[in-house]
Amino acid sequence: MPDPMTIGCRSGLFASTPNAELMNNRFQGQYIVPDKKIQQPGKMARDAEMGMRLWELCMKVLEAKLGKLDYKVDLSY
Repeated sequence: MPDPMTIGCRSGLFASTPNAELMNNRFQGQYIVPDKKIQQPGKMARDAEMGMRLWELCMKVLEAKLGKLDYKVDLSY
């Protein structure tokens, strides 16, 4: 059976190292999934309302732990 750590690291390494395939493809707003495949995000990942709710939840949790944070979100993409 393949080592989950090795497989789990592949996408991050693929995205963070110079790669001719990535240099020739614009992949902003897409996902790199195992094993080194570039895919479009699903419908829920593109839902701006859900993204804002997630942002607000994360900010609420962080501010409860760290105090007031001065971060803004831009979902205009």
